[in-house]
Amino acid sequence: VLLSKTTTIYNSKTQTSVVLMDMMGHKYAIKSTAENRKKEAEKSGTPKIEYLSETKEIAGYKCKKARITFKAADGQDADMNVYYSEELPNVTDMQMADGLKGMALEYTINTGGMKIAFTAKKINKESVADTQFDVPADYKETTQEDLQKEMMKAMQGQH
Repeated sequence: VLLSKTTTIYNSKTQTSVVLMDMMGHKYAIKSTAENRKKEAEKSGTPKIEYLSETKEIAGYKCKKARITFKAADGQDADMNVYYSEELPNVTDMQMADGLKGMALEYTINTGGMKIAFTAKKINKESVADTQFDVPADYKETTQEDLQKEMMKAMQGQH
């Protein structure tokens, strides 16, 4: 089990984001723009979303379940089970969730023999200073694709 803490700061006006990931002491930052996401979406194609009847509460929001099928970075089919809230707009920068009827607050991805799970613990709706988008000095700036490659190497003991 690989535990990590992920913080995502998304600017809905400029459609830019910074994702800070701390995985067992290894710290990574991924910056994203609308242009980056558009290029990734062109590579991965349109995700297939199947809406299901299950519901649960996450971080104080009523969420519905969906199953999303998409092309992973390695070109293989991948699937993701997601709980999303229609009370929050889908402002995520995850290409595989494009078209989802709300914000994903919990998801599990099965890809490349790995199972990755995320759950929102807290939602803050507030204005943030521009400096919040600066990458802290102790984080290594990378891309999603390079991070996935690095994680695969680490899991195979090649890191």
